[in-house]
Amino acid sequence: MSKPEDDFALLVEGGNSVRLDLARNLLEQAGLPCLIHGPDFDVAELGFAAHAELRGSNLYVPTKALEKARALLAEAWGAEGEDSADPASAAIDLDADEATCPACQGAIPSGSERCPECGLRFA
Repeated sequence: MSKPEDDFALLVEGGNSVRLDLARNLLEQAGLPCLIHGPDFDVAELGFAAHAELRGSNLYVPTKALEKARALLAEAWGAEGEDSADPASAAIDLDADEATCPACQGAIPSGSERCPECGLRFA
């Protein structure tokens, strides 16, 4: 039996929860499995986002998919990939007739709670 660290490789270290969700949505949309994991910390009552922010979770992909995952993030977020400007910092006006998803650049109709292209949740 192999060890988990032999099967999975670190893709994004210590990312904030929004950035990790954006990356996970992009990878899952491309058919690449991934998981978000961080140090165990008893703040379950605060939810995943608070836990990720407080403890700095990491995003892992299967070792064999690491290069493809890096290329996907670099394509979506620019040449610097994971180190580029945080796509979550883009303002989204959900009251506008149409907005642009920061994860996939798809059109978001007014009143939507999720991006119809990649499934990113806004509300």
